[in-house]
Amino acid sequence: MKTRLKTSFSISLLIIIISGIAYYLATNRELLDALWKISAVHVVFLILLRVLTIGSNGLYLKIFAEKFDVDLKTAEWIGLSFITTMGNQIMPLSGGTIARAVYLKHHYALPYATFLTMLAANYLITFWIVGVIGLFVCLASYDLNHARLILSAFFFVVTVIITLLLILPYSSPPAKNRIMRTFNNAIEGWFLIKADRRLLVLVASVALICILLNGVSFWVAYLSIHIIISAQIAVLVSLLPYFLILISVTPGNLGIQETMICLLSGFIGRGLGEGLLVALLIRAATLIPAFIVGPICSYALSRSHGHQENGSPGMN
Repeated sequence: MKTRLKTSFSISLLIIIISGIAYYLATNRELLDALWKISAVHVVFLILLRVLTIGSNGLYLKIFAEKFDVDLKTAEWIGLSFITTMGNQIMPLSGGTIARAVYLKHHYALPYATFLTMLAANYLITFWIVGVIGLFVCLASYDLNHARLILSAFFFVVTVIITLLLILPYSSPPAKNRIMRTFNNAIEGWFLIKADRRLLVLVASVALICILLNGVSFWVAYLSIHIIISAQIAVLVSLLPYFLILISVTPGNLGIQETMICLLSGFIGRGLGEGLLVALLIRAATLIPAFIVGPICSYALSRSHGHQENGSPGMN
């Protein structure tokens, strides 16, 4: 009953937000006109950047899986990354991530608890790097006006809180709800990674690469609608949506992510409508490769494991 209620709420919220976005675009036709003026070069470049971002996210899975003696083939960790992205876009409550956990459990006997631990640790490290980059960009950017102080304070608080969590001793309290369970998983995963310096460096490096690729995607999206913006400000706009992972309500946070980017873009003086266009471009550039490559990878992986179960050679 709870799952059905959550799904109904997710769909209802999605309909309301999309209706609001559609109304906003309908009453600001100049925004739609700007979309038709985007060059094919910008579109192709943006899609390529999203492909690299999605593929880079698969490196997390490969690195963590190796920690637990699971040797994922290249086709698997890349394929699962696209499948996860596709699934998260069509299923509420991070359905694609759940599908990835099921795959690892079914084919490699990786416990769900272990998967959740490494996933939560990944989020913890990523949030810390996001906080540090966001604080650095805010302090280095003098054209943010009133937004500079508020955003600096936000990223400073995020960085300090996570730093304290990472360095202070911690004993897990009883996990009475999903938030506490996730929190405990994150801390447990961190201590596991902390003991392995090589793993820590690899995870942090991949997180940095993914964050920067995502930021460049936003920069190209702004340029495609003829908004001159510095790369560092574009990176700043791209950072806050990372925290939406914690409140995944609609499929892929559709509508919610667009609203946040729109408001943030307006807050830093780059335009509400322009921020909405950027968010929609990022969404479209993500959906196109995800829904082209995702089904292909899903078919290939299922076929490969089907052959292995029948005694035939698997995927190389």
